[in-house]
Amino acid sequence: MTNVSQRMLNLGTARSEIREAFAFAQARAAEVGAENVDDFSIGNPSVPAPATVAEAVRRAGELHMPEALLVKPEIDQRDGAKFVASRMGLCHACIYFSELAAMPEEQVRSYACVIVDEAQFLSRDEVQYLVRVVDDWNVPVICYGLRADFSLRGFPGSTRLLELAHTIEEMKTICTCGRKAICNCRKVNGQFVFEGEQVAIDLENDVQYVSMCPQCYFRARRAFYAGRK
Repeated sequence: MTNVSQRMLNLGTARSEIREAFAFAQARAAEVGAENVDDFSIGNPSVPAPATVAEAVRRAGELHMPEALLVKPEIDQRDGAKFVASRMGLCHACIYFSELAAMPEEQVRSYACVIVDEAQFLSRDEVQYLVRVVDDWNVPVICYGLRADFSLRGFPGSTRLLELAHTIEEMKTICTCGRKAICNCRKVNGQFVFEGEQVAIDLENDVQYVSMCPQCYFRARRAFYAGRK
């Protein structure tokens, strides 16, 4: 039996502009055809953004962040060595976190901003280094990453970031059912799994992650363990 906290249930059932917009889009698609309704569900890992939106975001990033330094932990090789890519189709060169940490202070200070992708893979000490970059060297740092893993356990790096970050903003996503997605579910070769290492580096199997609401997450979890009996 799985217990779900009242807070998580409330997050999935309370009124949500995101859910209402999603429901409206589905209703319009049924009326006029899905091909005539643009899907702007940006942030949902299962839904790519329209090409026009992706191009606008790319140009905006180049316009406003010409001197930003893009960084990622070396363990993240999903997009290749020293590259980050989004499901919107954007791709950009980056450096590894170890290279950032080895930079002299003056070199780090020369950047307008440091952007860290996949920040959940950072260690607590690496997060502490970023705090020094912000507080002592006066260089803004923006980190993007997951709060918890596919088992709803916090990543060490994410937990430390939540403790020390000056500002925390949630990037809202939606579940395929239309509710607010706050859970991260792992799929291996098309099947949901709820056991395994926190970080999956698997080059043989197709490992994907899906944003889900608590209701859908725990429904899939119950089905997974029921199938194991």
